[in-house]
Amino acid sequence: MALMGKARVHYSIGKFADALKTYQIILERAPDVIDPDPRIGIGCCFWQLGYKDDAQIAWQRALELVQR
Repeated sequence: MALMGKARVHYSIGKFADALKTYQIILERAPDVIDPDPRIGIGCCFWQLGYKDDAQIAWQRALELVQR
C-alpha cells in the first residue's frame, strides 16, 4: 500500500515516468492484486506519456481480470 501511495503522489505532481515505474514494481511484487489495480495507474501513466496503445492494453487487462 505504501508503494501505491508513492505512485499516486508521483502521478499527481506530474512525474508520470516515476509513477509508471512504481506501479510496475507493485505489479511485479504482487501480480494478483486487483484492488486497487495498479494496471489502471499504469494505463494512466502511459496515456499521459503519449503511449495511447499501451494505455489501452493496460486498461483492457484490468477489465479482463475484473470480469473473471
